Amino acid sequence: MNKLKKCCKCKLEKPRSLFYADNSRRDGKKAWCKECHYKWEKEYKRKFDGKLREYYKNYHSEYYKKNKDRLKKIFRKNYILKKNEYRERNKKTYFRRYGITYENAISTWEKQKKKCAICNVDMVILGTNGKRGFCVDHDHKTGRFRGILCHSCNSAIGLFKENIENIKQAVNYLDKFINHMQL
Repeated sequence: MNKLKKCCKCKLEKPRSLFYADNSRRDGKKAWCKECHYKWEKEYKRKFDGKLREYYKNYHSEYYKKNKDRLKKIFRKNYILKKNEYRERNKKTYFRRYGITYENAISTWEKQKKKCAICNVDMVILGTNGKRGFCVDHDHKTGRFRGILCHSCNSAIGLFKENIENIKQAVNYLDKFINHMQL
């Protein structure tokens, strides 16, 4: 294979290592050398950087506004056709985020007798029958999986910033209020 390649921009023959890879081209290298490509890119960004981004942003929002109904039908049709595929993929990515598998979450949920670990309310699997499913509770500092909770309890822990002192103060506050009402 020829070790030199002619740049279409500067018209100089240079070693092939000075050209970026491009699998779409027959020889596997871009037509311009890296130096010419760099100069072009720098000039292009200087001219168009903010303008181009703004142009595409406006173009896409205008296009969506003009074709909103048609696009919604297409998106809906694609969603219906691939609904189960989307659900399976979402399940996998949702649980992978917490370092567990879907099967681990289900077995933990079953060990908890399909109830929330805090309030013991019955829970369903993620999004069954249009109901909100169980939540994976995890430590935000370590990322470690702790258990399966209902949405309310999981939200409450988050709102208390996972701080035991805040939770104790809330208990004391409620305790005072309840004791005061009983007197």
